[in-house]
Amino acid sequence: MLIKFNVKNKFKLLVNNQRVSVNSPIDNLVAGNLVAPIDDKKGGIFGLGIYSDITRKPESTHPITGVKMIGFQVPMWKECLKLA
Repeated sequence: MLIKFNVKNKFKLLVNNQRVSVNSPIDNLVAGNLVAPIDDKKGGIFGLGIYSDITRKPESTHPITGVKMIGFQVPMWKECLKLA
């Protein structure tokens, strides 16, 4: 999450993405992993996962596990927002 605080210490979500590891112990996009957009209100992935390497095609399913990413619901999304 990328958030911005205002003068009243309230936050606004600017960017919501889910990092998805692709057979890598490193949690980093440039390590060959994916990033996918998350719906701010519902907490579900709504778009393709992309690599930092633009020569690789975007993914709708995890390339190792075969789990469908689009529609995947982030567990405890409301609690994540409260924590932020």
